[in-house]
Amino acid sequence: MENKPNIAKNIREIRIKEDLTQEKLAELSGLSINFVSRLERSNNQNVSINKLEAIASALKVDIWRLLKSNSSDKNKKEFPLHTKILFDKLAEFDPERSDRISKTILSLFEELELKQK
Repeated sequence: MENKPNIAKNIREIRIKEDLTQEKLAELSGLSINFVSRLERSNNQNVSINKLEAIASALKVDIWRLLKSNSSDKNKKEFPLHTKILFDKLAEFDPERSDRISKTILSLFEELELKQK
């Protein structure tokens, strides 16, 4: 079973539970309604950490709640400590720098995956 985060589903579930419209979430997070709507529909996994932080703050939840996996196993471990530290470090940078660093890290993963094939 794949243990991949379902950001769209998590955002939508929390938003509905909090009785917020997409418009209100956009307003509270400082993001556009088009972005929020597209994110909920597409489960865009390439969303920046800064935008996730803004959404988490607007929903009054920890960012880790948005990154919860699809796994139905309630006893799954949370993200390892160093993963949490990496997310926290990325959140300290301005959005542009955070995005550049994230892209670099993702390209390293892609390179590692290619070498494993």
